[in-house]
Amino acid sequence: MLLLLFSGAALALPQTSVAQQDWSSSSQQDSPSGTINPIRTRDTHAEADGRTLDKTSIQTMGPDGRYIPYSETETESHQINDTTVRTIERTYGRDSDGQRVLIQEMQEESRTLPGGEQKTTRTLSSP
Repeated sequence: MLLLLFSGAALALPQTSVAQQDWSSSSQQDSPSGTINPIRTRDTHAEADGRTLDKTSIQTMGPDGRYIPYSETETESHQINDTTVRTIERTYGRDSDGQRVLIQEMQEESRTLPGGEQKTTRTLSSP
């Protein structure tokens, strides 16, 4: 549950009217009682040419006391035209060898219809 809160935090930040706004942020979550494995989160945001790319990387404490990659989420949004936005979100985990593997992909196309009504088509894929 905690990881989902971190993942959504990057998407909830307010936008400004600046043509391009790139940023990154990091946070660390420790457990004073030691009952929860510490995690580090890094969020990045980049905008260019009508595209927005948000990335969230989560690291957890490994058995040797070093942080190791746990999961990554990449969300790319593309403004197709004045009424249509296409979004692709990919979530990656790690296999037993520590290699990055795709866990889930969500593709979404959202259109604003005359009168302001929204029509959204979403496809969710898991390997």
